[in-house]
Amino acid sequence: MNAREALSRLEPIGGAEGLKQTYEVMQGKRHFIVGSLSRVKNAEAVEAAGGSFAGQEAVTSKMVRQRLARRGIDVETLEALNILYVLVALGKAKVDRRRSQHALFFNVAG
Repeated sequence: MNAREALSRLEPIGGAEGLKQTYEVMQGKRHFIVGSLSRVKNAEAVEAAGGSFAGQEAVTSKMVRQRLARRGIDVETLEALNILYVLVALGKAKVDRRRSQHALFFNVAG
């Protein structure tokens, strides 16, 4: 599946209540996309992580979660991983594929 194709021309068709959050369902031409709003879209958390880890290599989602918690921003490990992916999308970090195949590491631009 091509992600760009799947995400183009989406129409909202409804939502579903989970245990902890609401999931929104969108329909594309050949795909359904299920998404949830989470604190990861919080620009404050993304900016805090980007600034806190600027210039560092081998950053993990666990490290992001712990450092943000010290700043009073509570995120789950999966949310911290999504923050790192947002930084990649913004061009402020890169996935470091030279390291372990069992953990995901990111290099954050300085």
